[in-house]
Amino acid sequence: MALQSQAQQWSRIHTNLDSIWSSSIQYFNKGDTIIYSGKTEASESSRRFYVSTDGGVNFDRDFTDLEGLTNNLSGLWALKLNNKILGFRNTPNHGTHEFEGTNNWGPFLSNAIGIYGEVNVGTLFFQEQGYNKIYTVPASGGSLTQVATGTISLYSTYTKGTRVFLGGKQSMPNFIMYVDNGDFSTIQPTTISPQIVANNDVVTNFFENAGGLYAVLSDGFARLYKSTDNGLNWNLVQTTHVVNGNTFSLASSQTIGTPDGRIFFVKPGGNSDDVYLSTDGGLTASKIGNGLPASPTPHGKLMVNGNKVWYEVKAISPSTFITTDTSIAGLYLLDGQTNGLAETDVENELKIYPNPVADLVHFEVGPGKGIESVRIIDMNGKVVLETTSTDVSLNSLNTGAYLASVQCNNGISMKKLLVKQ
Repeated sequence: MALQSQAQQWSRIHTNLDSIWSSSIQYFNKGDTIIYSGKTEASESSRRFYVSTDGGVNFDRDFTDLEGLTNNLSGLWALKLNNKILGFRNTPNHGTHEFEGTNNWGPFLSNAIGIYGEVNVGTLFFQEQGYNKIYTVPASGGSLTQVATGTISLYSTYTKGTRVFLGGKQSMPNFIMYVDNGDFSTIQPTTISPQIVANNDVVTNFFENAGGLYAVLSDGFARLYKSTDNGLNWNLVQTTHVVNGNTFSLASSQTIGTPDGRIFFVKPGGNSDDVYLSTDGGLTASKIGNGLPASPTPHGKLMVNGNKVWYEVKAISPSTFITTDTSIAGLYLLDGQTNGLAETDVENELKIYPNPVADLVHFEVGPGKGIESVRIIDMNGKVVLETTSTDVSLNSLNTGAYLASVQCNNGISMKKLLVKQ
């Protein structure tokens, strides 16, 4: 069940005049903080840092001493860990710094650059850039303790319960490995099928989505793999989309997911509005470019926080580096209210459980209210189920995202996203 494009709307919330060439923008789950790093010309010494604490509506210049990077390397590598933001200068011996606020980056590890992961609250693991040794380090900082060597070259990490996943590259024995309960003495392989190996292929990210666990493998375009057994086995998800009545495979330069059952794709090449959405676990996707500029400019970057989704659009001249079409460049936010895909319900009183659900779902509203009717609406706006019961079987519905609309006896209508597994 693909979501129709008219069901979503993007709105530009900010235009940053320094959002031009070779930019890097990331979301960090510390409040509603976005850190932006970009350049105003070809030289790395022109790099600027900006920080937003209101989800991208306003940015303030961050005059951090991390500006002016050299060697044409990325300006900010960082991960969100234990409510921390860890970023580092991507040149040797400049160390790792912890973000504590605009213009406030405290030292975390004085000489370390690499990839971080979270073992559990209070303990991180760390791998030096370019080496196969893995260390643990207290989340408050301190000395490193080597726990493994010669096992995997990390590009991404993900923690699910007591299991930590290690995402590597194609030259290692296995793309995805894992450890349980922080025991790095036993690093276990997983099975990926089919293992389509491309040169320099790496695992770029993991995400959970409506009960499933996903991994993204990428070497120029992203391939989506899904696990239904807590990461022991991974199977390729073949995503398709329809153009003029014909079905095509969807290649993606970026793939991310949100907890409410949505998976977003950016199609490589083409226009800035080539963003696609799947609500059926990645099987089918539809273009959702409403509000994005339909212009053949370089793609931006998707970011998520829970069910909130942003898209950065870059519009630049690669010959001058500083010629920006400010009429279209900037940060766009997906307005989920247009089809009910909001993070909370209208009155914040509607309870639906379990959600996601395989079959029987229960609806409940706040004190003093009763439920007169329940309607289940698909992403095309069609009512697929209507009842007066508060316990509803969804066994007849296809897997995917739906809008549950509940009419109360006091005249109030409440809506909330419902995911059918």
